[in-house]
Amino acid sequence: MLAVTLRRLEEHNHIVGDIPRGVKLYERGGIEFTEFEPNYFVGRVPHKNGTTKTVSVTFTDDGLDIEHHFCDCSRKSKNPPICRHVVAAILAIQGGNIDDPYKPLIDFLIRAKKATYAGKGAESTPSRPSSHDFEYAEEPFAYRDTYLGGTKFAGEEAVWRNGVPVWAMNYVGRVIGEGFSGDFLKEALLLVPHDIPFRGPRQYKNGDYTYTCTVKGGFHWVHGFEEIHYNDTKVYECAFHGSDIE
Repeated sequence: MLAVTLRRLEEHNHIVGDIPRGVKLYERGGIEFTEFEPNYFVGRVPHKNGTTKTVSVTFTDDGLDIEHHFCDCSRKSKNPPICRHVVAAILAIQGGNIDDPYKPLIDFLIRAKKATYAGKGAESTPSRPSSHDFEYAEEPFAYRDTYLGGTKFAGEEAVWRNGVPVWAMNYVGRVIGEGFSGDFLKEALLLVPHDIPFRGPRQYKNGDYTYTCTVKGGFHWVHGFEEIHYNDTKVYECAFHGSDIE
């Protein structure tokens, strides 16, 4: 039985955001594939304007991982990352089976972020001297965001399941120019997307303000950087990194 999970795919070199995009591509249908040898498949995945991408996938003997993959869209790369077409093909070959045990956690994390700092939620009792803390809970999960400082700050977000820590992310940032707006930052953070559930979207604009977020990695090991520009001048920056906890 072939049963490569979403978490397993994220452990491979992959294009950020293309795993959930691949799921959506699979859901549109139209993928064709053929098994040429045991655990070796070649398929055609719909692309743009009626075109298709040719994809090949070789699964491990136990069916729980992939040994090799190829897609037309990365034919010039010696070590091609997993793209949306490969994800869609794997889903089709597996009959839609791509269990994601982290989906409930990610869904909770997004709700927690929107209900606390980004959503202008009330601060909770400080966990350390002079710290700013926010808490949110939905059984079996609990979330805490705690940071020190103001215009230059450092903090950590963490999630527990049944009292056991399962995910954490550290961040450090600073205001570096006139015109910074905390309200605009929170506005951007409220738009936290499911495919990169760490800070805000890759880009968001409102008036003279522009927010950008660059992410490398996935939910299980990530680092990134966010900036805010006001009238084309950078006024804020923040670095972050995190992972799941075992």
